Amino acid sequence: MSVLAVSHSSISCYDTCPYQYRAKYVTKEVKFTQSAEAKWGDDVHNALEAYGKTGRPLPANMLHYKPYIDAVLARPGEKIFE
Repeated sequence: MSVLAVSHSSISCYDTCPYQYRAKYVTKEVKFTQSAEAKWGDDVHNALEAYGKTGRPLPANMLHYKPYIDAVLARPGEKIFE
């Protein structure tokens, strides 16, 4: 038995059209092409996660996000970044 990974995007795709979901995520008839905007989002997500987990410096073009992560880091308790 295999388990499919689900995300908000895949669930939304299924809600819109189960046939489209099948073609994209099950049979893979439709190849995934990441947009520039989605790549930027992934890059920001990865940079913020690395900064929060390890303190790795943010790239210069993402420094404006630093106060948000610093605010999370300043709060008490365990921090889980993913």
